[in-house]
Amino acid sequence: MHVAVFDIDGVVADTGKAIIEIIRKDLGKSWITLEDITEYDINKLSWLSEEEIKYLVICFNQPEFYLSLSPLDGAQKAIQTLKDADWKIIFLTARPKFLYNVTYYWLKSHNFPFDELIICQALEKPKYCERLNQSVLIEDRPDIINEIARRHPHIRLFVFNQPWNKNVKVGIRVNNFKEFLAKIL
Repeated sequence: MHVAVFDIDGVVADTGKAIIEIIRKDLGKSWITLEDITEYDINKLSWLSEEEIKYLVICFNQPEFYLSLSPLDGAQKAIQTLKDADWKIIFLTARPKFLYNVTYYWLKSHNFPFDELIICQALEKPKYCERLNQSVLIEDRPDIINEIARRHPHIRLFVFNQPWNKNVKVGIRVNNFKEFLAKIL
């Protein structure tokens, strides 16, 4: 059986768009675009003050933030295509554990088919990859991509193209789910 493991934020959920909206609306930085988020770690974004970072961290710990996210274009359809072809679908996310029910609800409310939802700390993701022995993984976070590539070179690792992962040199880069499906089916 083929297994596809998907990260959620930045891969199937349009977290970048939601972050931009908060920065523009709540922090008054109307000039910010997604391309300005060149670091996954917001603490490394020089155009944010310490107070603004603290505010964003508070936002990122609110269930409402995650419930308000939109799915990325084509995500649900692509995952349904894999499910229809008898793939096992696993979501593996580094969201805080208290968001498990919120995340489960969000996936179901947006009609994402899946067999399993795993929430773990970011640095635990490579361990789950080892245990799952999956055939395909799609991720956007640079440090996780690099670590999985280093520890599990047998995994077909896909990098969902985002401004914060432009320097990643491993994996198969895809810009959207149409490209992703074309490369695995």
